[in-house]
Order: sequence, then C-alpha cells, then structure tokens
Amino acid sequence: FSNEQKINKYKNYERLEFLGDAVLELLSSQFFFETYPEMPEGEMTKLRSSMVCELALAYCARDISLGDYLLLGKGEETTGGRTRDSIISDVMEAVIGALYLDGGLSVADEFVKKYILSRGSNWMRSFGTAAEDVEKEKPVIIGIDGRCGSGKTGLASLFSKLFDCNVFHMDDFYLPLERRLENWKEIPGGNIDDRRLTDEILKPVQRRETVFYQPYDCGEGKIGKPSQMRPKRLNILEGSYSGHPFFRENYQFTIFLTCSKEEQKRRLQRREGGYFSVFEEQWIPFEEQYHRCYDVEKRSDLCLDTSEFFDS
Repeated sequence: FSNEQKINKYKNYERLEFLGDAVLELLSSQFFFETYPEMPEGEMTKLRSSMVCELALAYCARDISLGDYLLLGKGEETTGGRTRDSIISDVMEAVIGALYLDGGLSVADEFVKKYILSRGSNWMRSFGTAAEDVEKEKPVIIGIDGRCGSGKTGLASLFSKLFDCNVFHMDDFYLPLERRLENWKEIPGGNIDDRRLTDEILKPVQRRETVFYQPYDCGEGKIGKPSQMRPKRLNILEGSYSGHPFFRENYQFTIFLTCSKEEQKRRLQRREGGYFSVFEEQWIPFEEQYHRCYDVEKRSDLCLDTSEFFDS
C-alpha cells in the first residue's frame, strides 16, 4: 500500500510492530510470572511463546475484526492478505505498540490482558502448544468429538473460515454394513473403519503428503468416489468417534462438544425430520455408550456446552 500510494515507506505498521512485539513480551512475561508463581522458567517460556505466537495472535485479531481496518495494496487485497495470519498477527503487535506510545504501559497492559492473555487456562496451554507447532510448520491435528447435534460440523466449518486448514469428517469413514461384525452395535465405535482412516488420512497428514481417500456414501451405503486434499499445517478431524483411543495419540488438541437434551432434540428434529426417531432410538444411545466406555469428555483438552452457541 505504501509503495502504491508513494507514501514514505517508514510510515507503516512495521516499526510499530517492532515496538509492540517488545511490549507484548514484557507484559506477557509479567503476567505469567505473577499468575503462575510456582511455574519453572522453562515452562513459562513455553507458555509465553505458545500464547503470543503467530496463530494465537491471528485468532485474537480476528476476534476483534482487526483485518477489516487494514489499508492494503491491490496485490495483498486480491490474494487474501486481509485474513492472512502473518499479516494480521503483525498488525496486532503494531496496535499494542501504538497503544503503548499513546497511553503508556498501563493502557497496553489492559488491552493485552483483555484480548490476548485472558485465555490463559489449561486448555489454552494445549491449544497454544498446537499453535506453536503450526508456526514451526509441523502438521497439527485437532480432534472434535461430542454429542449428536452439539455442533461438531459447525465448529469445524468455523475453523475452516478462520484458519487455512483441512477438515476431515468421521462420517466419511463408516464401515460398509457387509464389513461390520455381527455384534458391531455392542462395540463402541464398531461402525468406524479405523484402519482406513489411519492409512488414508492420519499417516499422510503427519508426513505432510497429499491426502487421497474415498469417503463413505451414507446414502448409498458404500464407498464413494475418490477425493484428495493438498497438505496443510492445520488439520481438523470432526465427528463422533474421533476421540476413540485408537486415534487419540495423533492429536495435538482435542475438543468435546455437548448440549442439553432439550436442545439436542430440537436440533435433530429440525435437521433429520422424520428420521429423528432413528437417532433417538439407535444412534444417540450408541454414541452415549461410546462416550461412557472411553470417558471421551473428560479426556478432552476442551469441553464446551454449545446449547446457546450453535444452531446445528
């Protein structure tokens, strides 16, 4: 933008970003030092780098719609620069630098605590670690499990809008009926093709290879046409049974969604129509058995009640 408008190249956000980065490091260091008095220096360093890394700052920037206020050149505008993590995270630091110059350390501190560090809980540590891996260009897989109608697909869709990521669906890896064991309904997750999911998705993702897979067609009851996805650093696997112990070690972060029984019924009745009774009599009890068997909710990094969040 500066070049196109022939503006003094020094009057852009980059110098403010330099200052804001230093201010953020100071304020976040003080915050963790005071908040976790028994945490060793090494752990505080990891936590700080996780919570103020590019991905985490980009998330915070989107939360306040910071990208809407950027002045960009034509090239950046047309190639998605307004939502690019590297740009909006840098601008977030520039805002901190500007607040420091305008109002001093206390004003900058208030902003940092409210919009960046307020998420300093255990789950944010895990998410921050995953974000740090993404920044280091390591492949990261986030698993989203939960109850029927709790918004798993909706949350995965939100991730895809906020971040450059691949989204995979557990529904694509159901076992065809002829390949299921006779007593599959007695086995939690007995309807999932765990080997195919591992071989076609999880292993290639970890190797940063293009993913080639054949999604299961629920309507036809058979394996469908081949699909492929190019490798990306961030990958989401959503759907019931994604929290199965067979897959758990592949994740850097796991989320479990729940909602009230009343809200679940309302959502599923609207979504499934006349097919709702099948969910109520078969699929909900089957999935609840799986949740209890493997303690999926308690083993997840983050549990969210979406009764008032999602309209699944």
